[in-house]
Amino acid sequence: MPSDILDLETLHTPEVKENAIETSRKSRKMFSFIFILTTFLLLFSATTFLILGFTNYKSCSVEPRIHIWMIFVGVLLISERIIAIRSQLARINFRRKRFEYMNQEQWLAWKTEKRRLNSRPLSQGFLWLMLVLLSIIGFVWLFGIPVSDVCDDLIFYPSIAFCICVLFSSFLAMILCFCTCCCCNTIEKTKRSNKLES
Repeated sequence: MPSDILDLETLHTPEVKENAIETSRKSRKMFSFIFILTTFLLLFSATTFLILGFTNYKSCSVEPRIHIWMIFVGVLLISERIIAIRSQLARINFRRKRFEYMNQEQWLAWKTEKRRLNSRPLSQGFLWLMLVLLSIIGFVWLFGIPVSDVCDDLIFYPSIAFCICVLFSSFLAMILCFCTCCCCNTIEKTKRSNKLES
């Protein structure tokens, strides 16, 4: 019997239905603390970069391109957060659906929509890729600047801190992905060898 039908039948048992309703209620909260904190920090950084980039309040005469760099980073950060908030609102609205009363066709559509919403939007991933590339460019520019009066501290330190944070986070994400792939590979090989032995 197909697994989707089994899932549907299991869903309509009283115990599982009760657990599903309770889980659905718990997951209907708005935004998590981490999401709110991340959004606040990124929007604060974006606003700071845009103000410093568009105005001559602070200067960096040794690297005048840094103002354009800050504008690009600020615009990308705001765009990324808009997409993230829209995706999160879509997930919240989706969780409010009364899926325990769906028929088989609706259940399959619900599962497909759930998989789509749980994955990161392609546009958001592209924006983060652009931010990583800009962080590499910004780090190369700023690394060669001597810490002196030629580049104001309010431009130099926030910019270099942002570059380091983004590049360090990307490095950790790459290590995590590599470790996950290695673990999955090992588990898959173990399963295959066990099947061959049996």
